[in-house]
Amino acid sequence: MNFRLLFDTALRQLYRAIPGRPHRRGVILVSSGGIGDTILFSAAAPYFARLAEPGEAITVVTQAASAAVGFLLPPGFTQFPVNYRKFQRNRIYRALIGWRISRLSARLCIATDYLRHPLVDDAFVFFSDAPRRIGLEPKPWPKYVAALRANLAFYDTIVPITHAPMHRYMRWLHLATALAGESLPVRPIGGAVAGTREHPTECVVFHPFASTRTRQPPAELFVRLLDRLPPGYRAVLSCGPGDLDRNPDFVGFAGDPRVTIDATSLAEKTALLARASLVVSVDTSVMHLAAILGTPTLCIASAAHVIDSVPYDPRMNAGNVRFILADVDCAGCLGNCNRAHAGERYPCVDAIGAETVEAAMRDALNAPEVAD
Repeated sequence: MNFRLLFDTALRQLYRAIPGRPHRRGVILVSSGGIGDTILFSAAAPYFARLAEPGEAITVVTQAASAAVGFLLPPGFTQFPVNYRKFQRNRIYRALIGWRISRLSARLCIATDYLRHPLVDDAFVFFSDAPRRIGLEPKPWPKYVAALRANLAFYDTIVPITHAPMHRYMRWLHLATALAGESLPVRPIGGAVAGTREHPTECVVFHPFASTRTRQPPAELFVRLLDRLPPGYRAVLSCGPGDLDRNPDFVGFAGDPRVTIDATSLAEKTALLARASLVVSVDTSVMHLAAILGTPTLCIASAAHVIDSVPYDPRMNAGNVRFILADVDCAGCLGNCNRAHAGERYPCVDAIGAETVEAAMRDALNAPEVAD
């Protein structure tokens, strides 16, 4: 038994010994993906709501950054944000989070992710001390293969992955179906947030910024799209904190008098995206947010996360999202690109033709071709 497990075991024994634990009630869902994953999980959350008993609270443990989209969770769900890095490195913080999870006194705890970290996700399940603990069969992870295997003892039930590879949203449906004991219909994610597409405006939102520049098309592509925007449409450049500082090549686009900049939070940006005629985005949280709002969306994606992230499984796509990505034999590399980059981008991003994106934008806006 390693030191961390000894530490966690001692903490759990201490928590058990402290009187005043509430009656076992409620459900804990561990969803440890990034902001984009949490957006998609909010659309999948109703699958898990049926696992709660009448009147039970459902707590969703997420990364701290995902607190930015906690407002998307359905009624009856409460977000529990955790600083994952601090949880791994700071024993006092680890003990505090472990205590808070323990005091939820949940009846049921479910680790919902295929990519599961044995020192974080499994620890949350361990600290929950729930009478019933369930997890997906974890994705093989060479660095942690022994720890993941040992931690299977934390669970009462492990749900196997029967069809891999699979989009993460469909894996959540697979998990919920296995636990419900009945076949659950696929809920398309478009329009998962009700009442947001009532009054669309003639606005096209461009969001060209990804977490790394390797997944971003060049600024020249967006300049071309701006030049070919049909008359009557206004352009908005969506960006997050530091995006323009990290991407000086977009300064000219941002400074164009035809462009309005939106640097608001995701919660504030929701109204803009919901009322846009079209969102043109890279594969990032803004794209997933536009998708679940039901907004017509073009996603210009690298092939790095094919199937797991993009394109959407046809059953979950309500028809409002179109994915544009290159057909390459190295698709699904998950960012471990071993091919020479042209500039700073993945070759699969450079392989996407500007004409293809322009034609898709015209089609989405029902606009005629604009000559050079």
